[in-house]
Amino acid sequence: MQSLKKKLHSAKGSSLLIVMVFFLLCLFVGGVVLTAATANGGRLAAIKADHQANYAQRSAAMVVQDALQSRIVKLEIDKTTITTRVTSTNGATTISETVGYALTISGQADTSMLENILQQAAARVYLEQVLDEASRGAPVEFHNLTRGGTNVTAQDTLYSAADEIQFAVDGMTLTGTYSSKYASDEQFGTFVIQFTGPDADDECQISLVVPASVDTRSLSVGVTTTTDSDAQTRTDVREQTDRTTITWSDPMIRKGAVG
Repeated sequence: MQSLKKKLHSAKGSSLLIVMVFFLLCLFVGGVVLTAATANGGRLAAIKADHQANYAQRSAAMVVQDALQSRIVKLEIDKTTITTRVTSTNGATTISETVGYALTISGQADTSMLENILQQAAARVYLEQVLDEASRGAPVEFHNLTRGGTNVTAQDTLYSAADEIQFAVDGMTLTGTYSSKYASDEQFGTFVIQFTGPDADDECQISLVVPASVDTRSLSVGVTTTTDSDAQTRTDVREQTDRTTITWSDPMIRKGAVG
């Protein structure tokens, strides 16, 4: 009996058990710390890459902003409405109306590629989305406009309404996806560039918006009257020309993608 009690109260081997538990605890804590450190390292690398993309895109936006700052860029659209009223002696009246458009895109002698894109994209989207061939009237006039060093002479040589531009900033290449917006004749021409890069999987963090201002006013109104005594009719022709001028103000840098 005494021998059994001694065995039950014996402390031999307990130190080894405590040491093993201690080592298991250290191993567990070390694993948690190592996992956390690895995860934090990955997050720090992602944050660093994100900051680099933001810096590069903002730098590209600032380059474009400087290039378009305080520049006079405009597009003119003339709308001519001809209303013909034919009145006979018996009081019968017929009225017909035709509408024609003429676009004038005039660049400056030192017009940059970006200014050309700004004007030509707006003209292109207007021609493609608003006017069909039958309603255009007078042909489009081009002055001091180029695309890739070649003079613009026809609609199909204009810059597209939406496309991509490559920018080199601090040894990095970024992509700017631009588009010219048309909502209505009163909301037309706003130009947006969304930057991506420098890495292929970098999303857009910075956009550049070039607001458009639309002004429409009447240029002229004229009425001519002719009388046909044989047919006993009177013809009144009213011709009115309204000019819509689109101008762009200084660009603004915006965070994120701007649609």
